[in-house]
Amino acid sequence: MVDLADKATDNEAVLQDDAAPYHGSDSDIALVKEIQANIKKSRTHLTEWKQNARESYEFFAGQQWDSQDVSKLREEDRPVVVFNRIPRVINAVAGLEVQNRQEVTYYPRQNDDLAQSDILNDAAKWVRDLCDAEDEESQAFKDALMTGYGWTETHLDYEQDPDGMILIDRIDPLDMEYDPGAAKRNLDDASWIARVKYYDRKDFKQIWPDAYDELDADIDFTDHPEGMQPHDDTMAPWYINDQSDKNQKDKEHTIEVIQYQYWEREAYYRVELPGGEIQEFEPKEFRKRREEILMVATRYTKQTRKRYKQAFVAGSVLLEHGDCPVNRFTFRAITGLTDHHNNVWFGLVEIMKDPQRWANKWLSQIMHILNSNAKGGYFAEIGAFQDPRQAEQSLATTSITYVNEDMLDKIRDKVAPGFPVGLDKLLQYAVTGINELVGVNLEMLGMVDREQSGVVEMQRKQAGITVVADFFDSLRRYRKEQGRVLAEFIQEYISDGRLVRLVGEGLGQYVPLTKMPENLRYDIVVDESPTSPNQRQLVFDRLVTLFPLLQQSDIPIPEAVLDYAPLPSQLIASWKEEIEQAKQPNPVAQQVEELRLRLAEAETALKEQEVANKQADTTQKQTQSALNISKSEHEQALADLETKGGAVDRVKGIVDMLTPKK
Repeated sequence: MVDLADKATDNEAVLQDDAAPYHGSDSDIALVKEIQANIKKSRTHLTEWKQNARESYEFFAGQQWDSQDVSKLREEDRPVVVFNRIPRVINAVAGLEVQNRQEVTYYPRQNDDLAQSDILNDAAKWVRDLCDAEDEESQAFKDALMTGYGWTETHLDYEQDPDGMILIDRIDPLDMEYDPGAAKRNLDDASWIARVKYYDRKDFKQIWPDAYDELDADIDFTDHPEGMQPHDDTMAPWYINDQSDKNQKDKEHTIEVIQYQYWEREAYYRVELPGGEIQEFEPKEFRKRREEILMVATRYTKQTRKRYKQAFVAGSVLLEHGDCPVNRFTFRAITGLTDHHNNVWFGLVEIMKDPQRWANKWLSQIMHILNSNAKGGYFAEIGAFQDPRQAEQSLATTSITYVNEDMLDKIRDKVAPGFPVGLDKLLQYAVTGINELVGVNLEMLGMVDREQSGVVEMQRKQAGITVVADFFDSLRRYRKEQGRVLAEFIQEYISDGRLVRLVGEGLGQYVPLTKMPENLRYDIVVDESPTSPNQRQLVFDRLVTLFPLLQQSDIPIPEAVLDYAPLPSQLIASWKEEIEQAKQPNPVAQQVEELRLRLAEAETALKEQEVANKQADTTQKQTQSALNISKSEHEQALADLETKGGAVDRVKGIVDMLTPKK
C-alpha cells in the first residue's frame, strides 16, 4: 500500500536537473547534485519521524488534542481537558543527568606526554566553561529524551572573539538530516550529516555577497530549495504524513542553506626511514619522488584514510567547499531508543503519548457525563404545590414546603442515572501507564507516599535508572567523541600563545597555550564531574566517614577534598587561597628556622666535643694505668734479675773453688 504523503513527496521531489541553474565547474555541479539527492533521501526517510517529533514537542508543552478533536468537542459542548503528566517524567530523567554530570579526561599514553595532557585537560575545561557547554549538552540530552535525537555542533566563532573562540551549541533536531543507512548508536557510522538552516536575506548577503548575486531571482529557493517543481500544499494538513511545515518559514525573507559534511577515502603512502622515523606522502608526491624515497626507505606501504569535507549549498549554488574545521564531523548526535524496522530513533514521549491521550479522553468523557446527566430533584404533578415558586426555593433548603391535601403520593424523587461501571478504572489505568510504560517509578519522581527504608528506596530508584540506561549510554558515547573533536579544535585553533586560565593545585593561573606536539597520544575516559551536585554530596558523605580513620592512621587528607565539599564555590576558593598562602615560605619564619637549625647544629657539635673529650680522658687514664702497670712489671723484672744475678755469682764462686788450679 502506498502512503499518500510518500507519493506526494515523491511527486514534488523530482529534481529538474536540466532546468536547474547550476553554477561553477563540473565537479562543483556534480557535488551540488549529490548533496540535493542525499538530502531528498534523508527527508523521505525522516518524514514520519519528524511528524512524530513535532507531536512530541507539542505533547510536552500540553498541546495534546488534535484540532479536529477539539472542534468536535466544542461542538458537543464537551470540556477539552489536559492534565499533562509528561513533563514531570522527562524533567526527572533530565534532572538526573544534570545532577550527575560527567566530564572527559585525557590520559597520556606515554610519560613524556603527561604535562601536555594536563594542559589539554585544563584547556578543555576552560573552553567548556566559556561557552556553557554543559547547559547546551543538557538541552540536547533532553531533546533525545523527547524525540530520540539530540544534536550539538562544535564550531569557531570570530564575532565575539577576533582570534576565534570554540563554541558548543545545541541544534534543533528538526533541522538535521543524515545518511539514512546509518544504524549505529549516535549515528557513528554515518557517511554524511547535514544541517538545514534558514538565513535572513540580509544576513545571507553579508556572509556570501558574491553568491547572492548568482541566485536566480526567478526561483524561490525557500519554496523548493532542491530545485523542485512548485507543489500545491493546500491539502497537506490532511495527508497521513503532513509536510505543511515546509511553508512555515517566512519565504519572502529567508534563504535555505544546507551545511553538508561528509567524508571520502584518500590514499597515501607511509614510508619508514632509517632510525624508525615514519613519513607520509601523498600519492602524487610519492610517484614523483619514488626513486629518491626508495633509496633511503627501509620499507613502505600504501594505506587509505578518511578525509572529512564540508560544503555550503543554497539552491543550486555551491557557496563554500573545503576541509572540515577538524578531521571529524563537528555535528554530534545523542540517540535514544531504536526503531529497528524503520531505522530511526525515538524518545520517551513517543511511549507516553497513548496513555496520556486516553487519560485526557476518558477524563473529558467523565466530566461530560457528570455535566450532562440529571443532578437529582423531584417529579411533581401540576397542582401538587400550593405555591410552586415557594416550593422551588425551599426544596433546596431546610424550610417547609407546603403541598395540597392528598398530594404527597403525586411527588417523587428524581433518581440520578448510575455512573458507567469501570470508567474510573480505565482512567486510573491510563494515568498509571504513563509512568509504568517508560519505567520511571515514583522514587525517581520523589513522589513516594508510603513508608519504606532508605535502602529500599535507593534500590528502587536505581532500578528506575536502569530502565533509561540506553539514553545515558548514548550520552557517555557522545562525550567521548565530542571530547576528541574538542581536543582537535584546541590543538588546531587556540594553541596560539593566548593566555588561558588553567586550574591546577591551589589557585588558577594564566599561562600561554602553545602548540602541542603532533604525536601527542591520549586515551579518553568519561568520569563523574566534581561539579555535579549529586556526585559532590555523595563523595563528600563517604569521605566524612573516612576522616577519623585517616587521622588515626596519620594519613594526610588531600586538598582535593574541597572540590567535593557541598559549599559555595567562593568559600572553597578562599579556603584554597589560604592553604596556598600557607604553603608559601615566610621570610621571617625562614630566618628563624635557619637560626634554629644553626643553634641545633652548634649544640650538636658541642655535645659531640664533650663526648670526644670524655673519650680522650678515658683513653688517657687507660694509657696511664697501662704505663703504671708496665713500670711495676719492669721494676719487678729488675728485682728478679738482681736476685737471679746474685745466685749466679754464688754458683760461679763455688765452681771456681772446686776447679783445680793449674
